[in-house]
Amino acid sequence: MRKLSLTLLAAAAAALLASPAVASADPAPADGPGVAQVRAYVAALISHNADAVRFAPDTVRVENGATTATTGAQIADDIRNSPVYKTFQGYRDLTITQNGDKVTGRWLLDAGLGPVKVVTVAVNETFDVPDGVIHHLDAQISPAGS
Repeated sequence: MRKLSLTLLAAAAAALLASPAVASADPAPADGPGVAQVRAYVAALISHNADAVRFAPDTVRVENGATTATTGAQIADDIRNSPVYKTFQGYRDLTITQNGDKVTGRWLLDAGLGPVKVVTVAVNETFDVPDGVIHHLDAQISPAGS
């Protein structure tokens, strides 16, 4: 989290003006509970309201191989309060696939300060959602286009 935080904050210093992306992850009628939780999670990254996301108490989140959270409460708190998450402006090109209990979301995430977009990253995040509750998240985050 700290490395990603520094990357986003450093990029903010070199801001380029752009309009924010549209953020919408409305549940689709055919979504199962795992897909619905991933949609809720992605929407929460932008709204900073994690109330609709169900995390197991011992949920672990890993970003690019580094553990960034070890409890569901910590992840929800990061979504609500982390200065890094507050830079998230919107997402686009969201695709979600499911294979058993594993749900994978891929999207582009725009971050910046206020209306100024600074960076777009590609997120490829796999969620373990065996019972409609997120137990594990493994995110690979890279500059968009790489």
